[in-house]
Amino acid sequence: MSIGKLMRRETGGLHTAAVLLGFATFGSQILGLIRDHLLARTFGAGETLDLYYAAFRVPDFIFIAVGSLLAVTVLVPLVVDLEDKGNDKETESFLSSMLTVFTLILIVASFVAYFLMPWLARIVAPGFPEGLQSELVTLSRILLLSPFFLGLSNLFGSVSQAKKRFFLYSASPILYNLGIIFGIVFLYSMFGTKGLMYGVALGSLLHFLLQYIGSTEDTVLPRFTMNIDWKSVRLVVKRSLPRAVAMGVNQLSIVVLVAYASMLDKGSISVFNLAYNLQSVPMALIGVSYSVASFPRMVAHLSKKEIDNFLSCFREVIRHIIFLSIPVIVLFIVLSKEIVTVVFGSGNFDNNATYLTGLAVAIFSTSILFQSIVLIFDRSYYAAGRTFVPVITNIAGALVAVTLGYVFLRDFAGGLHGFGAILYLPLAFAIGVLVNMIFEWILFKKDFGALLVKDVQQTLWQSVVSTFFMGETMYFSLKYLNLNYEPVGVFGVFLNGLIAGVLGILVAVLVLKLLRSSELESFLTWRKRNRPQPLP
Repeated sequence: MSIGKLMRRETGGLHTAAVLLGFATFGSQILGLIRDHLLARTFGAGETLDLYYAAFRVPDFIFIAVGSLLAVTVLVPLVVDLEDKGNDKETESFLSSMLTVFTLILIVASFVAYFLMPWLARIVAPGFPEGLQSELVTLSRILLLSPFFLGLSNLFGSVSQAKKRFFLYSASPILYNLGIIFGIVFLYSMFGTKGLMYGVALGSLLHFLLQYIGSTEDTVLPRFTMNIDWKSVRLVVKRSLPRAVAMGVNQLSIVVLVAYASMLDKGSISVFNLAYNLQSVPMALIGVSYSVASFPRMVAHLSKKEIDNFLSCFREVIRHIIFLSIPVIVLFIVLSKEIVTVVFGSGNFDNNATYLTGLAVAIFSTSILFQSIVLIFDRSYYAAGRTFVPVITNIAGALVAVTLGYVFLRDFAGGLHGFGAILYLPLAFAIGVLVNMIFEWILFKKDFGALLVKDVQQTLWQSVVSTFFMGETMYFSLKYLNLNYEPVGVFGVFLNGLIAGVLGILVAVLVLKLLRSSELESFLTWRKRNRPQPLP
């Protein structure tokens, strides 16, 4: 099969699509870890890396608040509906109108942000000295190219998802990370910190180009047009705006937490972001993969008013998220020091930064299950066209996170002696996500029906029991190994952590076997039972 055909190949079946997305996401996340390793090794947890991460805050907010108006979760149902009608001309008019209008909006938003950046930089990093803020302005302006390309990529990505081309959709982040790595390895030596930003801009361009090239052979391709379908534009804005607000609020909460971190010791922003990125790896592999894979299926069921089938699909996804997330949380908590040492602990990333980042990862990791469940809740409401519900719950969670972050740093940070105060911010984030999930769970039960039915409860208790034995096995194995075979260097730490982790996973699998876990059986036999097939 040619690469072009592979890129355009449709993928059917929930598990097949989820596993494909999982593998592609895993590749992207591995590159993301390599990216963060290079950053930590080169710069350490200090001023330069703080500056690098702070520079993303305004461009990321623009992408979330403006670029997400072209969100795949909103566009996919509309594209699917148009394609079901078989009217290519109407589909092309719709996509071309979206491309034209939202390209102009992104250009205007980036233009305004460019001139307001000196003022915005003082909001993003109030703790930076004047010279560092000036550099922050320059780097943030370069990064304004990123939301432009990623926003366009969203539009073409919606076509890929509507046609169930999950390979194409999931491969773009891989190119994005490759662009950033190219900037770290090659462009930094040529242009300094600006070279890092050029790498990010290159990555976002590659992200867009893959989606564009993958759709060039389609009969329907978005083009710039003067004949704008304003009715469709208004419909997309109406459906996208609540989601953009919800995501914008979440991004604002991160902006505020980073602003808090900028007022702490040097390196605090670096520790916060590196830990956040590391815990995002399993969350992306589990929550993002299943929410993306199940979305077209949920849309199809809801469009046909098949509520029972929709709930059945949703509960199936929840069971698998629970089954995978709980052991990952325990693994990341028990082995957080080993994981951070292997990924970041070399070069200029010193022992103190490694220790604090490990603790931050452990705290962030407690929210992996909550984040994954929130993702599937959000997509279920987007599939149902009720986009205002995630707005309410996301605002509630963000307000809790921001408020707790302020209270923790104001009232308790003194006890952690400076640099360690950063640990309160991951805690505030985790509690905020928990509040978000609880609110959304309550509303979902009211709108669609209960989720904690017998099969979900069974998955939950089986996962908790098996994970308990897994965690105990890992903890005592690691304790024994470190006592009798003191690790030498990063490889020694990796080896001890690997042995403890493998032993823990084997014990968990054995316990699940004894408990006759249906989820374990599903994963062991997914190739046999989930070959590509049309979605129902």
